Amino acid sequence: MQNDSHTADSPLDNNIVYQDSLPLSVKLAKASDSLSLGEQRKNLELLKSYWIFHETRTDDLKEHPELQIHLERIELKLDMQSEMLAMLLHQSIKLPVAQTFSLGAETFISTLNEQYPVGSTMRIELFLMPEYPKPLIFFAKLLAQESLGNGYKSTFELQDMDIVCRDMLEKILFRHHRRQIAQLRQSKV
Repeated sequence: MQNDSHTADSPLDNNIVYQDSLPLSVKLAKASDSLSLGEQRKNLELLKSYWIFHETRTDDLKEHPELQIHLERIELKLDMQSEMLAMLLHQSIKLPVAQTFSLGAETFISTLNEQYPVGSTMRIELFLMPEYPKPLIFFAKLLAQESLGNGYKSTFELQDMDIVCRDMLEKILFRHHRRQIAQLRQSKV
Protein backbone atom coordinates (compact mmCIF):
# COMPACT_ATOMS: atom_id res chain seq x y z
CA MET A 1 0.00 0.00 0.00
CA GLN A 2 1.54 3.23 -1.10
CA ASN A 3 0.56 6.68 -2.15
CA ASP A 4 3.67 7.84 -4.02
CA SER A 5 3.16 6.49 -7.54
CA HIS A 6 0.20 8.64 -8.47
CA THR A 7 0.15 11.94 -10.29
CA ALA A 8 -0.83 15.14 -8.53
CA ASP A 9 -4.39 14.93 -9.89
CA SER A 10 -4.92 11.26 -9.10
CA PRO A 11 -8.25 10.43 -7.42
CA LEU A 12 -6.31 8.32 -4.92
CA ASP A 13 -4.09 11.15 -3.65
CA ASN A 14 -4.50 11.89 0.06
CA ASN A 15 -6.58 8.72 0.49
CA ILE A 16 -5.75 5.41 2.05
CA VAL A 17 -4.75 3.08 -0.76
CA TYR A 18 -3.95 -0.60 -1.05
CA GLN A 19 -1.42 -1.33 -3.81
CA ASP A 20 -0.41 -4.82 -4.80
CA SER A 21 -0.01 -7.20 -7.70
CA LEU A 22 -2.69 -9.90 -7.55
CA PRO A 23 -4.74 -11.94 -10.01
CA LEU A 24 -7.55 -9.83 -11.39
CA SER A 25 -9.97 -9.79 -14.29
CA VAL A 26 -11.62 -6.73 -15.85
CA LYS A 27 -14.46 -7.25 -18.32
CA LEU A 28 -16.91 -4.97 -20.08
CA ALA A 29 -20.38 -5.15 -18.52
CA LYS A 30 -23.76 -3.66 -19.27
CA ALA A 31 -24.54 -0.36 -17.56
CA SER A 32 -27.56 -2.06 -15.95
CA ASP A 33 -25.50 -4.93 -14.48
CA SER A 34 -25.23 -5.12 -10.72
CA LEU A 35 -24.24 -7.65 -8.11
CA SER A 36 -26.81 -10.22 -7.12
CA LEU A 37 -27.61 -10.64 -3.44
CA GLY A 38 -25.66 -13.91 -3.51
CA GLU A 39 -22.57 -12.17 -4.95
CA GLN A 40 -22.87 -9.41 -2.34
CA ARG A 41 -23.06 -12.04 0.41
CA LYS A 42 -20.01 -13.85 -1.02
CA ASN A 43 -18.10 -10.54 -1.17
CA LEU A 44 -18.85 -9.88 2.49
CA GLU A 45 -17.81 -13.42 3.45
CA LEU A 46 -14.57 -12.99 1.50
CA LEU A 47 -13.77 -9.63 3.12
CA LYS A 48 -14.48 -11.04 6.58
CA SER A 49 -12.28 -14.06 5.84
CA TYR A 50 -9.53 -11.77 4.61
CA TRP A 51 -9.84 -9.68 7.80
CA ILE A 52 -9.59 -12.71 10.05
CA PHE A 53 -6.89 -14.43 7.98
CA HIS A 54 -4.61 -11.38 8.24
CA GLU A 55 -5.34 -10.62 11.88
CA THR A 56 -2.39 -10.86 14.24
CA ARG A 57 -3.53 -10.58 17.84
CA THR A 58 -1.31 -12.07 20.49
CA ASP A 59 -1.34 -9.13 22.90
CA ASP A 60 -4.06 -10.78 24.98
CA LEU A 61 -1.79 -13.76 25.68
CA LYS A 62 1.32 -11.97 26.94
CA GLU A 63 0.43 -12.98 30.48
CA HIS A 64 0.33 -16.66 29.40
CA PRO A 65 3.48 -17.29 27.33
CA GLU A 66 3.06 -21.07 27.32
CA LEU A 67 -0.45 -20.74 25.87
CA GLN A 68 0.78 -18.20 23.32
CA ILE A 69 3.54 -20.60 22.17
CA HIS A 70 1.06 -23.46 21.93
CA LEU A 71 -1.40 -21.41 19.86
CA GLU A 72 1.38 -20.17 17.58
CA ARG A 73 2.44 -23.79 16.93
CA ILE A 74 -1.16 -24.74 16.08
CA GLU A 75 -1.44 -21.72 13.79
CA LEU A 76 1.78 -22.68 11.98
CA LYS A 77 0.48 -26.20 11.43
CA LEU A 78 -2.82 -24.87 10.07
CA ASP A 79 -0.95 -22.44 7.82
CA MET A 80 1.13 -25.29 6.42
CA GLN A 81 -1.98 -27.37 5.74
CA SER A 82 -3.70 -24.39 4.12
CA GLU A 83 -0.69 -23.81 1.87
CA MET A 84 -0.66 -27.46 0.83
CA LEU A 85 -4.38 -27.32 0.03
CA ALA A 86 -3.85 -24.07 -1.88
CA MET A 87 -1.14 -25.73 -3.97
CA LEU A 88 -3.59 -28.51 -4.87
CA LEU A 89 -6.29 -25.98 -5.75
CA HIS A 90 -3.91 -24.02 -7.97
CA GLN A 91 -3.22 -27.15 -9.98
CA SER A 92 -6.92 -27.45 -10.87
CA ILE A 93 -8.02 -23.79 -11.00
CA LYS A 94 -6.64 -21.27 -13.47
CA LEU A 95 -6.49 -17.80 -11.92
CA PRO A 96 -6.21 -14.67 -14.04
CA VAL A 97 -2.77 -13.13 -14.49
CA ALA A 98 -1.51 -11.03 -11.57
CA GLN A 99 -1.61 -7.31 -12.32
CA THR A 100 -0.55 -4.27 -10.37
CA PHE A 101 -3.43 -2.20 -9.02
CA SER A 102 -4.34 0.49 -6.53
CA LEU A 103 -7.57 0.18 -4.57
CA GLY A 104 -9.19 2.90 -2.53
CA ALA A 105 -12.58 2.96 -0.84
CA GLU A 106 -14.17 4.48 -3.95
CA THR A 107 -11.52 4.16 -6.68
CA PHE A 108 -9.66 1.41 -8.49
CA ILE A 109 -6.66 1.91 -10.82
CA SER A 110 -4.98 -0.73 -12.96
CA THR A 111 -3.28 -1.07 -16.35
CA LEU A 112 -5.42 -2.85 -18.93
CA ASN A 113 -4.34 -4.35 -22.23
CA GLU A 114 -7.44 -3.06 -24.03
CA GLN A 115 -8.90 0.39 -24.44
CA TYR A 116 -12.56 0.95 -23.55
CA PRO A 117 -14.85 3.97 -23.93
CA VAL A 118 -14.78 6.30 -20.92
CA GLY A 119 -18.01 5.85 -18.99
CA SER A 120 -18.12 2.08 -19.62
CA THR A 121 -19.27 -0.16 -16.80
CA MET A 122 -16.76 -2.89 -16.00
CA ARG A 123 -17.01 -6.06 -13.94
CA ILE A 124 -13.85 -6.47 -11.87
CA GLU A 125 -12.87 -9.68 -10.13
CA LEU A 126 -9.97 -9.24 -7.70
CA PHE A 127 -8.41 -12.24 -5.98
CA LEU A 128 -7.34 -10.66 -2.67
CA MET A 129 -6.08 -14.01 -1.38
CA PRO A 130 -4.72 -16.07 -4.29
CA GLU A 131 -4.32 -19.01 -1.91
CA TYR A 132 -8.12 -18.85 -1.51
CA PRO A 133 -9.31 -18.64 -5.14
CA LYS A 134 -12.51 -16.71 -4.56
CA PRO A 135 -12.70 -13.22 -6.08
CA LEU A 136 -14.00 -9.97 -4.68
CA ILE A 137 -16.44 -8.92 -7.41
CA PHE A 138 -17.47 -5.35 -8.02
CA PHE A 139 -18.67 -3.11 -10.81
CA ALA A 140 -16.92 0.13 -11.63
CA LYS A 141 -17.35 3.01 -14.05
CA LEU A 142 -14.34 3.79 -16.23
CA LEU A 143 -13.40 7.42 -15.53
CA ALA A 144 -10.22 7.74 -17.61
CA GLN A 145 -7.64 5.82 -19.60
CA GLU A 146 -4.10 6.96 -20.31
CA SER A 147 -2.08 5.25 -23.03
CA LEU A 148 1.17 3.73 -21.82
CA GLY A 149 3.74 1.72 -23.74
CA ASN A 150 2.44 -1.54 -22.24
CA GLY A 151 -1.30 -0.85 -22.00
CA TYR A 152 -3.75 1.70 -20.70
CA LYS A 153 -3.67 3.09 -17.18
CA SER A 154 -7.35 2.92 -16.27
CA THR A 155 -9.08 4.76 -13.44
CA PHE A 156 -12.42 3.47 -12.18
CA GLU A 157 -15.05 4.62 -9.71
CA LEU A 158 -16.54 1.76 -7.67
CA GLN A 159 -20.27 1.42 -8.25
CA ASP A 160 -23.13 0.26 -6.04
CA MET A 161 -21.04 -1.60 -3.48
CA ASP A 162 -23.12 -2.80 -0.56
CA ILE A 163 -22.60 -0.49 2.45
CA VAL A 164 -21.54 -3.35 4.74
CA CYS A 165 -18.98 -4.55 2.17
CA ARG A 166 -17.71 -0.99 1.70
CA ASP A 167 -17.28 -0.61 5.47
CA MET A 168 -15.35 -3.90 5.65
CA LEU A 169 -13.21 -2.84 2.67
CA GLU A 170 -12.43 0.47 4.39
CA LYS A 171 -11.38 -1.41 7.55
CA ILE A 172 -9.02 -3.57 5.50
CA LEU A 173 -7.59 -0.53 3.70
CA PHE A 174 -7.04 1.25 7.01
CA ARG A 175 -5.34 -1.81 8.55
CA HIS A 176 -2.95 -1.99 5.58
CA HIS A 177 -2.26 1.71 5.98
CA ARG A 178 -1.43 1.31 9.69
CA ARG A 179 0.84 -1.66 8.98
CA GLN A 180 2.66 0.25 6.27
CA ILE A 181 3.28 3.14 8.66
CA ALA A 182 4.57 0.70 11.31
CA GLN A 183 6.92 -0.90 8.75
CA LEU A 184 8.22 2.52 7.70
CA ARG A 185 8.89 3.42 11.33
CA GLN A 186 10.72 0.15 11.94
CA SER A 187 12.87 0.58 8.83
CA LYS A 188 13.93 4.06 10.02
CA VAL A 189 15.07 2.70 13.39
